[in-house]
Amino acid sequence: MSTTNSSHGSSSLSTLRPSATTEIVYQRFAIEPQDQTAVIGSRVTLPCRVLDQKGPIQWTKDDFGLGAVRNLTGYERYAMIGSDEE
Repeated sequence: MSTTNSSHGSSSLSTLRPSATTEIVYQRFAIEPQDQTAVIGSRVTLPCRVLDQKGPIQWTKDDFGLGAVRNLTGYERYAMIGSDEE
């Protein structure tokens, strides 16, 4: 928006611009999975918690991803438990 004011024979031009603030928030681990040793056939839980999650996340190992949804159809050995709300 521009305005021109004329007072006492002088004029001035001012431009009003909206200001915007951008906050960059990075997703990060609150609880990072740790390597574990287990007996073959036993149950293992890898705890993990992500703060400020932006978009889907998934478990990967050696560039193989299990997928970004909790229902791991075709991978009966694996289960993602917990809440998407955390």
